[in-house]
Amino acid sequence: MTERAAVANLGLTTEMMQQIKVLGFSFALDDFGSGVATFYYLEQLPINYVKIAGEFVSIMNERAVSLAIVKSIQHISEVMQVETIAESIEEKGLLTALQEMGVNFGQGYELHLPEPIENI
Repeated sequence: MTERAAVANLGLTTEMMQQIKVLGFSFALDDFGSGVATFYYLEQLPINYVKIAGEFVSIMNERAVSLAIVKSIQHISEVMQVETIAESIEEKGLLTALQEMGVNFGQGYELHLPEPIENI
C-alpha cells in the first residue's frame, strides 16, 4: 500500500487494515518518505513493514540529508517493532551501510536481477 492511498482516509484505512490483519495478512507501507505521509501516519497504521523510498536509499552515501532520513525511518521502525525494507539497493556500498544500520530486507540489482516469473 502506498503512503498516499493509506492516508487518503486514515480512519477507514486503519479500520480496514485491522480487519484484514485478523485473517493473517501483513501490510507494508510502500515508498515511505517520498509522499505525503508523516511519522504521525506511520504510528497510526497497523503495518508490519516500512519500505524506505528508493529516492533516499540510492543517494544516501552521497547526501548527508538522505542518509539522515533513512536512519530516522530505520530507528522509528525499530522502536515501533516494524521491519524495514530498503528499495533501490544498486551497489555494494549501499548494501553494507544498510546492513550496519539494521535494515531488515532489501530490493535492488545488488541483491538480485529481475527475472521472468516463469523462471522462479
